[in-house]
Amino acid sequence: MIESYAEYGAIGVIVLLFIGMIHFLKTTLFNKLQEIEDISIKLIDRWNRSDEIRDRRHEDLIKENGRVRSLEQQTSAMKAIGSIIAVAYSAVITWLFNRS
Repeated sequence: MIESYAEYGAIGVIVLLFIGMIHFLKTTLFNKLQEIEDISIKLIDRWNRSDEIRDRRHEDLIKENGRVRSLEQQTSAMKAIGSIIAVAYSAVITWLFNRS
């Protein structure tokens, strides 16, 4: 009879240790999962901030490209006017020399 109590007691202790181990693993894994979730959220927030910064830089770059194009158009217009004036002066000078 004592042997059966000892056997049931040993089985009870093993079952209690097994349940304790399952509970410990469950809480540990839950805590690790929570940590990983927090880290993932922080990482996604960081990516979003860097995307916002990149978008602002891209918009600024587009504005600067617009300004550069505007300046290029202005300088092209000035070169065209300079060419027209040079042709007009050369025509006037040629006319003056051919007149005499």
